[in-house]
Amino acid sequence: MNNDNARQRSAYRALVFMGGVPLLIAMSVDTVAVIGRLLRAPLNGSIEIVQFALLISGSLAILVATVAGTHVAVRLLFDRTRGRARIRLQRLIHIVAALYFLALLVGGVWLGIDAWYGYEQTEILGLPYRPLRIVANLSVAAVCVVFVHRAFLPESK
Repeated sequence: MNNDNARQRSAYRALVFMGGVPLLIAMSVDTVAVIGRLLRAPLNGSIEIVQFALLISGSLAILVATVAGTHVAVRLLFDRTRGRARIRLQRLIHIVAALYFLALLVGGVWLGIDAWYGYEQTEILGLPYRPLRIVANLSVAAVCVVFVHRAFLPESK
Protein backbone atom coordinates (compact mmCIF):
# COMPACT_ATOMS: atom_id res chain seq x y z
CA MET A 1 0.00 0.00 0.00
CA ASN A 2 2.79 2.41 0.90
CA ASN A 3 4.56 1.61 -2.38
CA ASP A 4 1.38 2.51 -4.31
CA ASN A 5 1.18 5.87 -2.52
CA ALA A 6 4.82 6.58 -3.38
CA ARG A 7 4.13 5.78 -7.05
CA GLN A 8 1.05 8.00 -7.03
CA ARG A 9 3.00 10.87 -5.51
CA SER A 10 5.77 10.40 -8.08
CA ALA A 11 3.27 10.38 -10.96
CA TYR A 12 1.57 13.47 -9.54
CA ARG A 13 4.90 15.30 -9.21
CA ALA A 14 5.84 14.30 -12.76
CA LEU A 15 2.56 15.72 -14.08
CA VAL A 16 3.08 18.96 -12.14
CA PHE A 17 6.63 19.23 -13.47
CA MET A 18 5.56 18.48 -17.05
CA GLY A 19 2.91 21.19 -16.77
CA GLY A 20 5.22 23.67 -15.08
CA VAL A 21 8.01 23.53 -17.64
CA PRO A 22 5.84 24.95 -20.44
CA LEU A 23 4.79 27.77 -18.08
CA LEU A 24 8.44 28.59 -17.49
CA ILE A 25 9.04 28.51 -21.23
CA ALA A 26 6.09 30.84 -21.82
CA MET A 27 7.30 33.23 -19.14
CA SER A 28 10.85 33.22 -20.51
CA VAL A 29 9.76 33.76 -24.12
CA ASP A 30 7.42 36.55 -23.10
CA THR A 31 10.15 38.22 -21.02
CA VAL A 32 12.58 38.07 -23.95
CA ALA A 33 9.87 39.41 -26.26
CA VAL A 34 9.12 42.38 -23.98
CA ILE A 35 12.80 43.21 -23.59
CA GLY A 36 13.24 42.82 -27.35
CA ARG A 37 10.42 45.25 -28.03
CA LEU A 38 11.98 47.78 -25.66
CA LEU A 39 15.30 47.40 -27.47
CA ARG A 40 13.57 47.62 -30.85
CA ALA A 41 14.50 44.01 -31.67
CA PRO A 42 11.17 42.15 -31.33
CA LEU A 43 11.01 38.37 -31.02
CA ASN A 44 8.80 37.41 -33.94
CA GLY A 45 6.37 34.60 -33.19
CA SER A 46 6.60 34.96 -29.41
CA ILE A 47 2.82 34.97 -29.04
CA GLU A 48 2.61 31.70 -30.97
CA ILE A 49 5.21 30.05 -28.73
CA VAL A 50 3.41 31.28 -25.61
CA GLN A 51 0.09 29.97 -26.91
CA PHE A 52 1.59 26.53 -27.55
CA ALA A 53 3.18 26.43 -24.10
CA LEU A 54 -0.03 27.55 -22.39
CA LEU A 55 -2.13 24.93 -24.15
CA ILE A 56 0.22 22.19 -23.01
CA SER A 57 0.41 23.58 -19.48
CA GLY A 58 -3.33 24.13 -19.24
CA SER A 59 -4.11 20.65 -20.50
CA LEU A 60 -1.85 19.12 -17.88
CA ALA A 61 -3.23 21.47 -15.20
CA ILE A 62 -6.75 20.15 -15.80
CA LEU A 63 -5.45 16.60 -15.47
CA VAL A 64 -3.50 17.45 -12.29
CA ALA A 65 -6.56 19.12 -10.74
CA THR A 66 -8.67 16.07 -11.59
CA VAL A 67 -6.18 13.58 -10.18
CA ALA A 68 -5.77 15.65 -7.00
CA GLY A 69 -9.53 16.22 -6.70
CA THR A 70 -9.06 19.98 -6.48
CA HIS A 71 -11.52 21.19 -9.12
CA VAL A 72 -13.61 24.14 -8.08
CA ALA A 73 -16.90 22.83 -6.76
CA VAL A 74 -20.08 24.15 -5.22
CA ARG A 75 -20.58 21.81 -2.29
CA LEU A 76 -23.82 23.28 -0.95
CA LEU A 77 -25.84 20.08 -1.36
CA PHE A 78 -22.98 17.62 -1.01
CA ASP A 79 -21.90 18.93 2.42
CA ARG A 80 -25.44 18.48 3.74
CA THR A 81 -25.74 14.79 2.82
CA ARG A 82 -24.52 11.84 4.83
CA GLY A 83 -24.11 8.08 4.48
CA ARG A 84 -25.31 6.27 1.37
CA ALA A 85 -26.91 9.41 -0.08
CA ARG A 86 -23.55 11.13 0.03
CA ILE A 87 -21.85 8.20 -1.74
CA ARG A 88 -24.57 8.15 -4.43
CA LEU A 89 -24.36 11.91 -4.89
CA GLN A 90 -20.58 11.73 -5.22
CA ARG A 91 -20.92 8.99 -7.80
CA LEU A 92 -23.47 11.08 -9.71
CA ILE A 93 -21.12 14.08 -9.61
CA HIS A 94 -18.32 11.98 -11.10
CA ILE A 95 -20.61 10.57 -13.80
CA VAL A 96 -21.83 14.05 -14.79
CA ALA A 97 -18.25 15.34 -14.87
CA ALA A 98 -17.21 12.35 -17.01
CA LEU A 99 -20.09 13.04 -19.41
CA TYR A 100 -19.09 16.70 -19.62
CA PHE A 101 -15.48 15.85 -20.48
CA LEU A 102 -16.70 13.14 -22.87
CA ALA A 103 -18.73 15.81 -24.71
CA LEU A 104 -15.61 18.00 -24.87
CA LEU A 105 -13.63 15.05 -26.19
CA VAL A 106 -16.20 14.23 -28.85
CA GLY A 107 -16.18 17.86 -30.00
CA GLY A 108 -12.39 18.01 -29.98
CA VAL A 109 -12.02 14.77 -31.91
CA TRP A 110 -14.68 15.90 -34.37
CA LEU A 111 -12.81 19.16 -35.00
CA GLY A 112 -9.54 17.24 -35.24
CA ILE A 113 -10.92 14.84 -37.82
CA ASP A 114 -12.47 17.70 -39.75
CA ALA A 115 -9.18 19.62 -39.89
CA TRP A 116 -6.80 16.63 -40.10
CA TYR A 117 -6.01 16.89 -43.81
CA GLY A 118 -6.03 20.68 -43.94
CA TYR A 119 -2.59 21.81 -42.92
CA GLU A 120 -3.30 24.37 -40.21
CA GLN A 121 -0.32 26.31 -38.97
CA THR A 122 0.54 29.51 -37.17
CA GLU A 123 1.06 32.62 -39.27
CA ILE A 124 4.60 33.67 -38.37
CA LEU A 125 6.52 30.55 -37.33
CA GLY A 126 4.44 28.03 -39.25
CA LEU A 127 3.96 25.75 -36.23
CA PRO A 128 1.39 23.01 -36.93
CA TYR A 129 -1.81 22.87 -34.87
CA ARG A 130 -2.25 19.11 -35.22
CA PRO A 131 0.03 18.17 -32.27
CA LEU A 132 -1.81 20.67 -30.06
CA ARG A 133 -5.15 19.12 -30.92
CA ILE A 134 -3.74 15.72 -30.03
CA VAL A 135 -2.39 16.97 -26.66
CA ALA A 136 -5.68 18.67 -25.81
CA ASN A 137 -7.76 15.62 -26.75
CA LEU A 138 -5.50 13.22 -24.86
CA SER A 139 -5.69 15.31 -21.70
CA VAL A 140 -9.49 15.57 -21.94
CA ALA A 141 -9.68 11.80 -22.50
CA ALA A 142 -7.47 11.19 -19.45
CA VAL A 143 -9.67 13.46 -17.31
CA CYS A 144 -12.73 11.57 -18.52
CA VAL A 145 -11.11 8.25 -17.61
CA VAL A 146 -10.25 9.52 -14.12
CA PHE A 147 -13.86 10.59 -13.49
CA VAL A 148 -15.27 7.31 -14.83
CA HIS A 149 -12.81 5.38 -12.66
CA ARG A 150 -13.85 7.37 -9.57
CA ALA A 151 -17.54 7.02 -10.35
CA PHE A 152 -17.38 3.26 -10.19
CA LEU A 153 -15.00 2.79 -7.28
CA PRO A 154 -16.61 1.89 -3.94
CA GLU A 155 -14.41 4.43 -2.12
CA SER A 156 -14.89 7.18 -4.72
CA LYS A 157 -13.09 10.36 -3.82
